[in-house]
Amino acid sequence: MAKETSYRIGVDVGGSKVSAALVTDQLEIVEKRSTATPQEDGEALFHVVKELITDLMAVAQPLGVRGIGLGIPGKVDREAGIARYQMMIPWPNFPIVDRLQAYFSCPIVIDNDVAVAALAEYQERSVREEAVFSYVTVSTGISSQNFVQGHLVRGQGFAGELALVPVDYRKPDQLVQHFASGTAIQERGQDLLANPQLTTQDIFDRAKSGQAEAQRLIEEGAQVLAWSLYQLICFFDPDEIVLGGSVIIEQPYYLQATKTALKAMLFSDQEHVLDHIRASHLGKDNGLLGAAALVD
Repeated sequence: MAKETSYRIGVDVGGSKVSAALVTDQLEIVEKRSTATPQEDGEALFHVVKELITDLMAVAQPLGVRGIGLGIPGKVDREAGIARYQMMIPWPNFPIVDRLQAYFSCPIVIDNDVAVAALAEYQERSVREEAVFSYVTVSTGISSQNFVQGHLVRGQGFAGELALVPVDYRKPDQLVQHFASGTAIQERGQDLLANPQLTTQDIFDRAKSGQAEAQRLIEEGAQVLAWSLYQLICFFDPDEIVLGGSVIIEQPYYLQATKTALKAMLFSDQEHVLDHIRASHLGKDNGLLGAAALVD
């Protein structure tokens, strides 16, 4: 490892946990921290983020930290430094950059959490500039980000929010999020199996052991996830699709079930895409590395 003159900090604010890492300029993680995400209280969430950064600032001495990057779910105003809208965390119109600048003097930048993870994956794979590259995260929520000719497609702030796509046009309140996310699998499994203590892992374990109800639930989730991927394929026709997020990383069975369901939807001339759908090489660290990469 090259001798460092300073470090950068990457923060990944997720619906289930908040992670932060001290990262080198070569985007290698030196130290990492994480804690559960407060679900109801925006100030409590801010305190968690501030304390994680404070801990890593101490670790970085004597070299110090030259910048902080944060990946935040949902719609983000990068220029104003405001978290605008989220489904999974309590930060509507939260001025996160101004709040943090009251405690830390180094530059602070924010972006959408899936955008920063996609950036890390895009850079790690050295994608051809003319290629179309899609990254999809499946975790507490579901979202995607897409690179076209080397540029991230941002739209007006909601580009790639697969979680919000209706599963059935006749029932617009039934969204991809409600069937295919880790949260949905856990909640639907608890209801279906009449056990409020079940975790997402428990439900996958039961499905893999052959329990019919759990298998049906996972297959339905995979069918809905495949449906959302098919929308992506029809709109962007990607050269490569990388899937990440905790559900994909921890449950390879789910990705395989999704690809099986997707194959039945594809026309023969589209089937080549199945050979270019892969799980993330960076795993759960892609959000941290991408957030750190925001720092100039």
